Parts: sequence; structure tokens; C-alpha cells
Amino acid sequence: MAVGEQTTYLNRIVKEADEHDIDLVTWWSHRDLLPSGISSTCNYRGLPWVWRVSMRLFQDSFGCYLGDIVFKLWGTMGIRNYDGDRKEVYARWYAARHRPLVGESDTD
Repeated sequence: MAVGEQTTYLNRIVKEADEHDIDLVTWWSHRDLLPSGISSTCNYRGLPWVWRVSMRLFQDSFGCYLGDIVFKLWGTMGIRNYDGDRKEVYARWYAARHRPLVGESDTD
């Protein structure tokens, strides 16, 4: 997912949750499942075997082309990259997690 798109999407989710008094918002993954660069390549040789097997399962389930897209899209949805470094969206996620609950104030 491109830089900025995650933050834009998370902003929308949080706004919708606020407008509809939704108590819980979750995110797909705290950390990217794939190392950077994998989303823009078809060479999976550098991945650990577990990811090569996972890729094959996605391809078998969704077809080769769609499976590749789904795997790469969901594999980069974390709020931290594969190495654990914070992504741009992390600051927004942190702010959303630490805001007062509905009906609470900062002094409660």
C-alpha cells in the first residue's frame, strides 16, 4: 500500500467509528508480513520458506495473478514494516488508540 494511503484509510475508519459510536476498531496487522520490495517484484527466492509456501497457497486459492495481488496487498498492511520500524500510519494509529473513549473526557 502506498505511503499515505494507509493513513487516509485509517482516518476514514476512525471517523466512521466516531460518527456511529463504534467502540472497537481493529487493523489487519501490526507488522508487515513481507519485507519491503517484495510487493514490487515477482522474485520470492529471498523470502523464508514459510512465505514461499504462503504465496503458493494464495495462488492456489485465488489463481496465480489474483493470489499474487492479494498476498502482496495484505502482506504490506501493517502499521510497522517487516523489520519493525514504524510506518507513517503508526502516528495516526497511536493517536486513535490513546484518545478518550466515547463519553469520557481527558480528566476522567
